[in-house]
Amino acid sequence: MVKRSLRGAHGASLVELMVTVAVMGMLVMAVLPLTTRWADQQMVTQSQQMLVTALAQLRATALRNTDGKSLSDPAAVLVVSDAKVCVHRGTPLALNCQGAVWSADMRSSVQLHAQAQQCLAMNSMGQALRRTVGATECNVTGAYAVSRGGESRSAELL
Repeated sequence: MVKRSLRGAHGASLVELMVTVAVMGMLVMAVLPLTTRWADQQMVTQSQQMLVTALAQLRATALRNTDGKSLSDPAAVLVVSDAKVCVHRGTPLALNCQGAVWSADMRSSVQLHAQAQQCLAMNSMGQALRRTVGATECNVTGAYAVSRGGESRSAELL
């Protein structure tokens, strides 16, 4: 019977460790683009859902009409500006979210009517109105585009 010495059989050699690290590195490099694309898709989906929530908030604020606006005046205005979306009661003085009754940060690039700063106004019946906020005229359709990385989607809010 042959006896073997166990003195040299404790652990992995340097070459085995280097091969293991190299294989792990290749796996990480292969998975990273997939993870980034998945994260971009999730952020775009989240931004789309936030726009739908903003539209619901716009309608609810307009229908409440706590300021008693007439049908020809906006009871609420949705503003998309600087990676934020917000809802104002009445007509804001500028396209920003200061003084808004509801606001949310967007984690994707959002354009309403192909513009990064845009608005959507509604009267107390929930109908879209043309109104000028600052130097920008609010549109009556809710065409939007959301993008992040290589992922982009577009649709209509109204």
